[in-house]
Amino acid sequence: SMFDSQVIYIIRNPTTVFPVHLNYKAIKYHHHPSKTQVAVDSWRKDRDLYFADGLQGWKDQIKEWKVSMKEVYNISMFIPFEHLVDATKGPELLKRLTKLLEDFGFPIVVADDDMPCVWYKALGKEILEQIDSHGYEYSDYMPGYTQEHKDLLMKELSSMVEEYKD
Repeated sequence: SMFDSQVIYIIRNPTTVFPVHLNYKAIKYHHHPSKTQVAVDSWRKDRDLYFADGLQGWKDQIKEWKVSMKEVYNISMFIPFEHLVDATKGPELLKRLTKLLEDFGFPIVVADDDMPCVWYKALGKEILEQIDSHGYEYSDYMPGYTQEHKDLLMKELSSMVEEYKD
């Protein structure tokens, strides 16, 4: 069917996806408590070891979807994760997503006026308050980056802007 080739692509800022992934792995494989971050020293060590490779993996994923978009899929909607969890942009994104699904023939059972409530319930008070106050899922510390990491990130993102400016 037409919908099978349609994709909704959620993308996340690499500066938050890396520490979240590190925390996820610690929780899943190392029995780390689920509501806390890995120790800051562990974060710094892993950041320094894996940042360049992680950034390359993040870029490769986008490139793969860009190629697939031309050959296999039609990306119907890009959703920046940071917009999805934003109190102003999130409910509006949910309305746009609902309209897209409705256009593909899916039944919609929630009125537009109720979308902020649905959005709030889906994400939950705790995570929304956390992101609102810290800009990130965790509050033990805000993962930092060295100037070298920031320079590499800017170089790679600038390169991507040039490559994908169409």
